[in-house]
Amino acid sequence: MTAKVVHLALFKEEQVDHAAEAISRLHELGIGDEDISVISGIPYSERILGRPMSWTNIGRIGLA
Repeated sequence: MTAKVVHLALFKEEQVDHAAEAISRLHELGIGDEDISVISGIPYSERILGRPMSWTNIGRIGLA
């Protein structure tokens, strides 16, 4: 069994441009969006972070 490497990067809320740049560099290294997770307390759109649009049920869960 091969070990999977996990990297974690933390950015301040006002440094969203740094997060977007980091995602771009990960793409340049050949890391695909399926292997990148962005967790934020602020609902940034995928477009702001340079990521493809994804559909989630978070809005529906919030209304429940």
